[in-house]
Amino acid sequence: MLCLFSLVGCDNGQEQPNNEPKKSLTLFTESSMSFDAKGGVDCKILFELQGVVEDALPEVACDADWIAEIRTGNTIVLFNVLPNATTESRSTKITVSYEDMSFDVDIAQSGLVVNVEHRANVLNGEYCAPNTGCISSRNGNYFAILSMNGTTGFAHLYIDQYYRFDFYSDKTVGLNETASIPHGTYRLDTNNTGEAWTFSRSYSTRLEPKEDGSYVENYYTDGVVVVSENSIDALLTLDNGEVHHVVYNGTLELSYMVIENNGPYSWLEEDYNFNHTGGIIRLLYYGDYTEGSNWVVQVMECQNPINGDYFSIDLMAPATGFVADYVCGSYTKATDNPYQASTYTEAQYAVIEDDYVNPRAGAPIVSGTITIERDGLDFVLTFDCVDDLGYKITGTFRCGLLEMYDKSSGCA
Repeated sequence: MLCLFSLVGCDNGQEQPNNEPKKSLTLFTESSMSFDAKGGVDCKILFELQGVVEDALPEVACDADWIAEIRTGNTIVLFNVLPNATTESRSTKITVSYEDMSFDVDIAQSGLVVNVEHRANVLNGEYCAPNTGCISSRNGNYFAILSMNGTTGFAHLYIDQYYRFDFYSDKTVGLNETASIPHGTYRLDTNNTGEAWTFSRSYSTRLEPKEDGSYVENYYTDGVVVVSENSIDALLTLDNGEVHHVVYNGTLELSYMVIENNGPYSWLEEDYNFNHTGGIIRLLYYGDYTEGSNWVVQVMECQNPINGDYFSIDLMAPATGFVADYVCGSYTKATDNPYQASTYTEAQYAVIEDDYVNPRAGAPIVSGTITIERDGLDFVLTFDCVDDLGYKITGTFRCGLLEMYDKSSGCA
């Protein structure tokens, strides 16, 4: 027994093993990241921190002001890379550390590679409150148009270059308040969800009307718009592959130009009556709203190429959904509410010559009734309307060939 205790006593005098876990900080993603000029949102750095107290977090540091909204979790660092609005590349590093352990992640961002530099002089547009006709039921809709010379309305086109943006923000405008585009960064929403800090693809386009009455329209396939105090800076990729950098400096308040003694635009010199058969009707569906669905109805005498009389009507059908028969009904000119069912906001009579609008023919329809009916397989449109000179535009347009296009997702 004494011998045994002696052995135990000798063991107690030996150095005891250290059972504390070893501390370590390990990077699991690449040690360098590269971004294009558009930047990125919720970029990730993955790591593992071992041998420390539960829920301990490392410190994260970066001295570049274009690295924003750094957030740290147990195994992840999230950060945003702001758009680079210059043609110069830039670089920085993000340092992740805990006590005496650390690692760096190098961040590089390229500058703009721009095909078109455009400086806009005028901002026009309008505000749509949630649940009053815009895509979103919870976010404010700021429809903005940048151009050189301005415009008098949503669909009023002059010889100019128009950059149109369908912005959404969680900041709304109260009654009797002036609508101004909220400051922030907006990104293209190809799914047209109406989420805050996006602009929808459906109604965001570049339009360039020509002197012959035709126009070029390009949808955006990618884009970032930065709105700051008295400034809009947009980097846009168009569906033709071009990258446009659009800059505007001035007020952010939304309104349209008011032109005294505007018009008339009609080229008619007397009442016009017609009776066309064998025509084509083209239905362009732009989505559902609170009070109905938005369609542009186009009728023409022939196509490939288009020639002869041509009518275009932007209307709100009372039913919702992508169904041809839903456009049937009687429509009158909209007054205060452009989203009221069974009304049309814009209607135009034109004369087309080999796919081009004759600029010295046709007339805007400013009042009257347009009725669309189904007669067997045919659509019959009856016009009892007036142009801006007071001349009557009356007659019927029977169309046996139907074309339908779903434009609600912004498809060109």
